[in-house]
Amino acid sequence: MGRLKEENIPWDALAKLGITKETLESTDNLNNLLNYNKTSLLAIKGKLPNIEITGGHAKLMMRNNENGQPELRLELVRKFPNLKGAIYGTYLNDTQKQQILDGGSALVKCNTKNGELNLLVSLDSDTNQLNHIDASKVSIQDTIAGVKLSDNQKIELLKGNPITVTGMKRKNGEIFDSSVAYNSVNKGLVFIPDKSKNKEQSKQQTEKKSKGITQ
Repeated sequence: MGRLKEENIPWDALAKLGITKETLESTDNLNNLLNYNKTSLLAIKGKLPNIEITGGHAKLMMRNNENGQPELRLELVRKFPNLKGAIYGTYLNDTQKQQILDGGSALVKCNTKNGELNLLVSLDSDTNQLNHIDASKVSIQDTIAGVKLSDNQKIELLKGNPITVTGMKRKNGEIFDSSVAYNSVNKGLVFIPDKSKNKEQSKQQTEKKSKGITQ
């Protein structure tokens, strides 16, 4: 999909949601819409066909409909993610749910009327909505934080599996290791926090607080 032109944006529909061109420009979101990317969370209130919004926040995006014409889509904020629903008739297993909750993605094989479709499914932490992308259209970058990824590592990432990458370098020169996974919301690789390390840090903080109270 190429870049849209400003006349492709449904300004009347946006106005009904309380969103103007000035709103998009001031929040650095106009280019996101023109490039088929999601905006950041925007305050909305208004009415569109078949949906009335009394207030809240949502992300906006442009997507092509069945006729290939660009149209406005809304991603409303959910209170909790729905991991129990089916994706093209396929339900997530426990491993897939955990990979999604960890911030990475899960490879979900779905049977559609056009044949089998392999989707990388991730969670948008801002909206608690599941997002997916056709795995066959995903290209994994060659390097991350100065470390070259092997072909096998790229294959694992395309399967939705996290990998461990060692010897990466931060901008300040610090060397670090981390789990890495593909995220379909970011359309790129993300770092996955080490749960065991977080638990240990939390335990140490709790012990320090406890000692401070008893002293």
